Amino acid sequence: MAITRLSRLARRRKVGAVLVGLGIVVAAPACGSSQPGVRSMPPPDAVTSTAAGPPPRSVAVVADSEVSDEVIDGLDDRPDIKVVSRVAEPGWTIEQLDPAFDEALSAEPDVLVYSAGANNLLTTGLGGTLALLEEHIDRAKADTCVVYVLPSSDTSSLPEPSRSQADGLLAGFGDITETWGIPVVSYPEIASAMALAGERFYADGELGGFHPGPQSYGRIIDAMAVEIGTCPEG
Repeated sequence: MAITRLSRLARRRKVGAVLVGLGIVVAAPACGSSQPGVRSMPPPDAVTSTAAGPPPRSVAVVADSEVSDEVIDGLDDRPDIKVVSRVAEPGWTIEQLDPAFDEALSAEPDVLVYSAGANNLLTTGLGGTLALLEEHIDRAKADTCVVYVLPSSDTSSLPEPSRSQADGLLAGFGDITETWGIPVVSYPEIASAMALAGERFYADGELGGFHPGPQSYGRIIDAMAVEIGTCPEG
């Protein structure tokens, strides 16, 4: 799977007013005498040149419940990202998200953040789901840079052999996304990093093991911003 570069996380800084040069003037002589070569700095408001940073990336989000509204809001709050359209529908399949997917691509965003497929696994199976996803990824790649969100699931409470089967299913999901040649935000990697830090990635409740909890949103936003930043500009 594409490695989420958490260790190389680097936010862009806002570019404010910068000094582009220092004027040199001859100081007025004391008592009217001429003093050649004496230099003084202009007052601060004499230098007013500014430089604008690169425009924010326009980002469209098409997602199921794996990407919450709070995460999308967090992306939009960043100075280097502008969310231009968003659809986040819990429980929706790839096919149900298709109208939003097509509309997002037609708007020609710089980046498409795409999360889909988890709700197809039970009905379409791993092979059918991945084939359908790859078809969508290939179509989107022709128009823009795609960042895919790889889902994760907490299988720790499942009995064997169900646990091993579920882990294998998710691992297969990740292995295939590695061949797509696109940036991937790996929830399994974020969940693992949080577990090592003694934190829980998943939400609480009956379906919590399928969704990230609010405590993980900051890490998800940071990881998405890193992957969005790998997309070519323009």
